[in-house]
Amino acid sequence: MDFVSDSLHLELKGRPLKVVHISSSYQGGAGIAAFRIHKALLKNGIDSHFLCLNANNADRSMSKPKDDVKKLKKQSLKEIIIDKIKWRLNHHFKIRLIPEKEKIEKEFQLLRPSLKCEVATLPFSSYNVLEDPAVREADIIQLHWVRGFLDYPSFFFQVTQPVVWTLHDMNPLQGLFHYREDELRNNDTASSLNRKLVSLKSKLIWKKRKQLALVTPSKWLLAAASGSVIFKNVQGYTIPYPLDMDIFQPKHLPDLKAVLNIPPHHTVFLFVAEKTDNHRKGFDLLEQALKNLIDKDITLLVIGNSPGLNIQGLQVIFFGTIEDKKELADYYSIADAFILPSREDNLPNVMLESLACGTPVISFEVGGMAEIIDNGVNGLKAKNISIQSLAGTLAEFITIKDKFDEAKIRDLALKTFSEKLISKKYYEVYQSLMKINA
Repeated sequence: MDFVSDSLHLELKGRPLKVVHISSSYQGGAGIAAFRIHKALLKNGIDSHFLCLNANNADRSMSKPKDDVKKLKKQSLKEIIIDKIKWRLNHHFKIRLIPEKEKIEKEFQLLRPSLKCEVATLPFSSYNVLEDPAVREADIIQLHWVRGFLDYPSFFFQVTQPVVWTLHDMNPLQGLFHYREDELRNNDTASSLNRKLVSLKSKLIWKKRKQLALVTPSKWLLAAASGSVIFKNVQGYTIPYPLDMDIFQPKHLPDLKAVLNIPPHHTVFLFVAEKTDNHRKGFDLLEQALKNLIDKDITLLVIGNSPGLNIQGLQVIFFGTIEDKKELADYYSIADAFILPSREDNLPNVMLESLACGTPVISFEVGGMAEIIDNGVNGLKAKNISIQSLAGTLAEFITIKDKFDEAKIRDLALKTFSEKLISKKYYEVYQSLMKINA
């Protein structure tokens, strides 16, 4: 691969490589990460397009599905029978037919009121993404978080291009649920439906395994995917999310602390989550841990939709949702540490943003956090997922906070999450996949 100026020169038959990203949204954790990958590719010479359900019309590099092709046509009985015959012929009569979509959907609707989970997803949709012009013209189709957008049966039965699937959580390798904890919590209720969905996904993925590559932002998620029934025969890679390092960078803002009435001697902790009442994100653990530290002179900054927090002796400042990334970078910069108490997580954007701003991260030793955080260098990891372990780690940080080197933390982030580096790694995956499918 040639590097000229600061761009990757990537060509296919005399033209730039065309990649189309398919994502339910460009917002939310997974949507933001997917859109950042798209933007990084654009900056580095790849003809990238972003297809999602809520596209911003002001950005010409993204679009919604075209109105005249976006819905799957309802099949007649004759068409359904023909499709079933084709399916059997393509598989040499060796596997069962796909379970009826309507039967699975009905079972799901009956179960839904009793499910206790963050989110549950069926692999069906009324959209036929393969009919969109941007998808038809692409050399590579890159899937992301596709809840309510990708219809697995129609997509994997018909797709002809190589497919890269960036996993943002565990739903593609499980049945209904997006994380293991929810699957275990609902095992008594949903195990039968989960088995049917895993079987369905496995058959579809098996059919296209040679033209499919998985990318996971963390080694933890790749290990889970590679060990799953669904993806055990699919090639996989670990590539972190990219980040615009010009937006997220260290800032020295003593005046902002004064404006917020933060005492100079206080340790400032920051917590960010789209919804602080999300059990997986662990805000409840943080709340209880802080109750053990009310004598430590702490100010907690909370960004996101919050139910409120009132701990006597602790200064808490709520900001609500902040859309402006440069403003968000201000709060990372004035924090002594960012607290990420997730019980399960992949590679949270907020961790990358904090590290790029030179701010250490405190988390549990799980998921992508276990891989990125180096104790005493760019953060601290609590050994156990418990209130006591988190409280002890927060107390330890307070005693050694002056030992953390902002510039070193920033430098490690630059070497790991830069847009150019991540674009190069994705291009290598595209190149490998296209050679296999030439």
